[in-house]
Amino acid sequence: MSVQVTWLLPVKDAMPHLRQTLESIGAQTRRHWQVLAWDNGSTDGSVRELQRWIPHRLPGRVVVDQPMSLGACLARMVQESSTPLCARIDADDVNEPDRLERQVAFLRDHSQVAVVGTGIRFIDEQGNDRDGAWSVYTDDSEIRWRLRFCNALNHPTVLFRRSAVLAAGNYRDMMPGQDYDLWVRVAAGAAMGNLPQPLVRYRLSPSSVGARHPGMSEQLFERVASDHASIMFPGLDREQALRLRRLVTNETQTGVTLTDCLNYRRCAVESARRVGRHSRYFRSTQSYRQQFRSLFVRWLKRQPGAAAAAPVIRSARRRLGSPRETRSVSHGSA
Repeated sequence: MSVQVTWLLPVKDAMPHLRQTLESIGAQTRRHWQVLAWDNGSTDGSVRELQRWIPHRLPGRVVVDQPMSLGACLARMVQESSTPLCARIDADDVNEPDRLERQVAFLRDHSQVAVVGTGIRFIDEQGNDRDGAWSVYTDDSEIRWRLRFCNALNHPTVLFRRSAVLAAGNYRDMMPGQDYDLWVRVAAGAAMGNLPQPLVRYRLSPSSVGARHPGMSEQLFERVASDHASIMFPGLDREQALRLRRLVTNETQTGVTLTDCLNYRRCAVESARRVGRHSRYFRSTQSYRQQFRSLFVRWLKRQPGAAAAAPVIRSARRRLGSPRETRSVSHGSA
């Protein structure tokens, strides 16, 4: 069988954890892969470690003396890959042995899916398990709808079809958020998936993207929403789209109007139409239902006589279920 998967491994000063990452690639239960490692100016011995493994112990190649920003590096690696599938992993994270086998099988059985991620669990600097893990939504409808508000895929866990990423315009040179920006564009034309199992161990360290860019998540989501408003909220102009997004994520205290509720519903219907699904495809998701209920109740509270109608509102909440705030189920952009 020919090589089917290229591991995309950007590296910059990844010691001492790089060795464990490479070991986890070599321990995969599924073979027929190669590694494309790209050094972005390491000064800590990472290049020597890569060259100890590649190509002698792991098939593939190491690119040196061409340092780039992460977004540009990933785009270049996708372009230079020669396989139909590409797998991401960060240079300090660890794959479970059956990660690739499970993901390749999923894409083989779901030809319409372009990207599949997995759950993750945390480890510390020494590789010891930490409490907690990030769960993921697995339904295409939930993932694609939630991408309007947060990153619904864990970047170091994804396996994607190279053709779909290139068709969507590839990674852009931005940091952080190059993954979230890409998924929004890919999701406009292809289905997305997640495996619920935590198949990558994510290292919590001062060098992680979240640590290097504290407080950036909402600014990032807002920037991507501004860039891709016509994809996320079809039928609305950019300002209307951003207003609606801020209302849903509680980033603004502006009062909800009936027009906001109607616009939200129309966006869900039009978004479903654009991806070739029935009109209730996104409206039937847990995320949409909770968000719409919250908008509608907030509008209702602003109406004359709302105080007298409080028992009715409470009754509606009990019947519809208490809405929860939209939250990210991934570690943002890496």
